[in-house]
Amino acid sequence: MEEDILKSIQDKLRKSTPANKRQDAEYALCGTLATRDCEKNLPYYVVKYDGGNRVRFIARNVSREFLSDSFLALIFAVREIETLVNPEYALSIDFGVLLDGTVQIFDIIELPGPGSEKLAEMDRDFLDTKAFAKCNYLDTNHVLSDMAYWGTAEVVGTNPRPLDYSLYRAMITDRVWSRAICPLGYNLVHECMMQRIGNKPYNSVDRTMLALTPSEISGHTVYKLHSYYHSLLRSNRNLHGNIEHTLLMSCCNFSTRDRMERLRVLGFSDEEIKEISDALMKITVNSVRNQDEWNERDAEEIGHLTELTDRIAAENPLEENNIMRLYRNVGELLNTVREFGTPPYARQSRFASIARDICESLVKQGYVEEDNPYGLPGGAPTIEKQLGGYIQAVAEGKMTQDYFMTRFGHLRKDNFNIRSASFRELDFKELESRGMKALSKPYEPFGPEIFEQAVKDAGMPISAEQLCNFVKQAPKKNLEYKYEFSKALSLMLDCFVSIGRIMGIAREDMSYLEISDLLDYHSRDSYIQIIGERRNLYHAYSRLVLPEIIFNVGDIDNIDFECTAESREA
Repeated sequence: MEEDILKSIQDKLRKSTPANKRQDAEYALCGTLATRDCEKNLPYYVVKYDGGNRVRFIARNVSREFLSDSFLALIFAVREIETLVNPEYALSIDFGVLLDGTVQIFDIIELPGPGSEKLAEMDRDFLDTKAFAKCNYLDTNHVLSDMAYWGTAEVVGTNPRPLDYSLYRAMITDRVWSRAICPLGYNLVHECMMQRIGNKPYNSVDRTMLALTPSEISGHTVYKLHSYYHSLLRSNRNLHGNIEHTLLMSCCNFSTRDRMERLRVLGFSDEEIKEISDALMKITVNSVRNQDEWNERDAEEIGHLTELTDRIAAENPLEENNIMRLYRNVGELLNTVREFGTPPYARQSRFASIARDICESLVKQGYVEEDNPYGLPGGAPTIEKQLGGYIQAVAEGKMTQDYFMTRFGHLRKDNFNIRSASFRELDFKELESRGMKALSKPYEPFGPEIFEQAVKDAGMPISAEQLCNFVKQAPKKNLEYKYEFSKALSLMLDCFVSIGRIMGIAREDMSYLEISDLLDYHSRDSYIQIIGERRNLYHAYSRLVLPEIIFNVGDIDNIDFECTAESREA
């Protein structure tokens, strides 16, 4: 930018809107806008606002229909400024948008330029990549969330490699978990729950709603109920982060009556409310009463998987040199997981979720003065908390490293990631350095006396002791089945590592293959070609900024985030 043009604009701005005037004005929007994402050199307007607590990425080719009035007025004003300067320069603009839509510009600072002679060409390539991602979304046009139900963003991350994504899809979200919980009284969803936009995996909120809705609720009532969920989610997008506990009613708990009264205010009839209440109560009561039967059935199913994983683990896949045996192990593991691993794991996860709902409602309704849903700082036990205790035991000489590795050597920091080394591949000192902490005291959920009055008030046809036993068992069983599931998954990744070693393909490169590729027995040359194509596509998609939740295609161009502490400091 020519210095005299910049200085002239700055002088005019400071004279027209001095600091004392800014403090007196009431703004609909106020903050700082960068005319380019300079960190990644991407064609987004980057707006920090709300006192620096929020940041919004607005694609430079965004359609005006997807912007609110304040942001639209801001973008129009910024584009007018950009006509006065060299388009290859990036600007930082302090602004305020008044309640009447008037845009005030307080200051303009030149940012370090992108420094590329091929900037226009790079931007065109990026916009083409983004257009492909939009087409991926328009294939289903559902509301999508990166956290709905299984917490996909936490399990495989927001930018997983093709192998991570395809394993997660094949082992859990491709209809398997819906078929598993259907016998508990839920609707069967015939389509895959997960969809990929660019590299980022999302779960369909629409299909999650259906899969966690009692099957005995009639179609018309389901439509009204899901419309209600959608309206809640649109008014508060943060609800998507823990959808089964904060948004959906998938079981009966001690807050259900209050939620039914809310539905009544919204126009649900007495018959519809009774229909919903009865269906939720039936699922909950049957889950509690039949827990022992399900535990027995699930133990028998998971036993098939345990038998297979023990046999394959004894063969040590990381040292196996027979490639056909490795391929056979992968096929056996995947089929057994889908038939005998995921179904019991999904059911026990659902029971643990019901138990959590019940305990959280105890707190919410004031039956106990506990901040934690399981009556214990730190909550129900997890593999990570158990590990902390065992690592401490090894450090104190109370457990041998060999025994620890026998129990937990298959685990990885990132369970679906082939690039993440299993514990048995690490030095034990490295595990100690991760700082996993043991439980401060044994897991102690609420006792039966806590449930007495709550069960009576809710009219649940079960005893407080039955409910207490259910709450005690559910998270522990879920942990057991998660352990067996993760063991099978880790062995599968070990097989992939060895297949790559035998073929002369690096572990890093193997992550660009998908499970379907590895089941088709391609030649090395074929794998290398697939890897090259997938790597290029992966890195192109990695440049996209994608939202946590998508309601419509415009959300791919207009992305709002809560700022982290690190980004606020920057």
